[in-house]
This record gives sequence, C-alpha cells and structure tokens, in this order.
Amino acid sequence: MDGTHPEVMETKKTLKEVMSREIRILRELLGSMYEEQQSHLTNNIEVLKTLLKDRERLLSAMAKEREDRLQLIAHLYKLLKGKELEKNDEHESLDILTEYASAESCEILMLRDQMLALLEQMTEQGNRNNYLLESKVSNTKELLRRVHPADPNPTYGRTGNVQKQKVKTKVTIINREV
Repeated sequence: MDGTHPEVMETKKTLKEVMSREIRILRELLGSMYEEQQSHLTNNIEVLKTLLKDRERLLSAMAKEREDRLQLIAHLYKLLKGKELEKNDEHESLDILTEYASAESCEILMLRDQMLALLEQMTEQGNRNNYLLESKVSNTKELLRRVHPADPNPTYGRTGNVQKQKVKTKVTIINREV
C-alpha cells in the first residue's frame, strides 16, 4: 500500500494521537524527576513519597501508551512494507518512523524528535537524582561510622560473617575476712 491509502492515513492519525499522549506523560515524568531533585536537596521526605506514589500511576499510563505506539508502528510497517515487524526491531520503532514517514507525516517526525529529546533529558535527570541519593547514602554511612566505629579486630564465625565480640571486663575480687 502507499502512504495515501485510507487505512495508512487513519493509522498515522491514530499514531500521532498516541505519541502526543505519550509525550504529555513523559513531560509529567520529567517534571516529577525535577521535583524529586528538589526534595533530595531540601530533605523533604513527605514530598518524595508523594512523588514516587504518583510516578507509579504515570509509569503505568506510559507503558500502556508505549504498547499502543509499538502496535501502531508495527501495523503501519505491515501496511507499507507488506510484512510483519520482527520483535527484535521493536526497540528501534522510533527509527523505523523515519524510513516510512512521508512529507505529510512531518508531525510524526516532530513528535519522534520530541520523544527522543525528552528521553535524553529524563536520563540526565535520573543520573543527577541517583547521584544525589548515592551521596546521601554515603554521607549517612560515614556519619554512622563516626558514631559507631568498627571494631579494629573483628572476629569471624564459621560462615565468614563478622561476629559481635563479647565485652570482656576484668573483675577483681578481693577476699576479705570479716
């Protein structure tokens, strides 16, 4: 089929709608990630809990939209190419759009570029958030080490785990006759 066939046109229209919804969700996720960074910087645990709870909803919505997008791209590929899209090509579905997008599909290509840019920004923000979290964890571990220093001569059990040493105290008993 060519790009002007009614079924191809309808699939492209639906694909645009699905991609627009997915981009909206990606933007919300990116905003949530920025808020997560702020909650790490301000040590606001309650906001962080709320963000993570809300993020679960966004991730499930994004997974649904992603699945719809993959199905539409596979359907469009089948209509234009005449064969099924192989499962191992699903991860390259956004790249497949550039091959089969015609001049009237400029909007699909713009949506594709927006998705790729948002995914790149999300990756960078995720790395920043992970760095902040890892920094907090290492600072907490260091503070705990200072409060409770490790035993300089640990005792190891049969399994190789460090065992707590019993505190030995010397008690001197003085015998006195009364």
